[in-house]
Amino acid sequence: MILADVDRTNQGLRRFFPDAVSPPNASDASVREWMAALIERQIKERSTVCIDFGGGDLIIKQIARQIGLVEFLTEYDIEPVAIHCIGADIDDLAYMQDVEQDGVFAPRYTAVVINEGVAPGHRDPTDAFRDVLAHPVMREVVRRGAVIVTLKRLDAMHIVDRHEVSFLDAAAMNGREGIEPPIGPWIATEVKRWLRGNAADFAAVDHMLP
Repeated sequence: MILADVDRTNQGLRRFFPDAVSPPNASDASVREWMAALIERQIKERSTVCIDFGGGDLIIKQIARQIGLVEFLTEYDIEPVAIHCIGADIDDLAYMQDVEQDGVFAPRYTAVVINEGVAPGHRDPTDAFRDVLAHPVMREVVRRGAVIVTLKRLDAMHIVDRHEVSFLDAAAMNGREGIEPPIGPWIATEVKRWLRGNAADFAAVDHMLP
């Protein structure tokens, strides 16, 4: 699998996966050229590619419209998958609406991840996401076949993030030395329970993922 970090404002993926590839610079022209080379590599090697774009970055919309990305990939027997991470703010739906409009990037395999971790801490998730889930944009994407899954809130997320380790490493207490607070049995157990709790929900998109 090739991991690619194309977040032009915050390359968080590379913090956890240093081997992730990225464009040489943040200009639109460089990203388009780099994306073309990456996809041609994928076609040649028949590899799975996971690409992380920054929230709200319209470069994927530009590329998808320019070349007819879904149709192009399908022609070369590559199954495109779109995964949209949504918070509790209605504005979070704007980007999904942009790429869904006119089928710009609306592959048959689309997942919408409701991220409870970014909802206001004092609000019950069911209440926090009520307006988002009822919005016409969300209803339309579900109507055409998208699957909604929920990423549950992890209270220790900031600790795992500080250690810059995977959740599996955190569950095994493999934190980075010298980082406070350390990842001890309490945090590790919390992460394990969180992973188990998410597993059942994300089983609904297993068929979309490598």
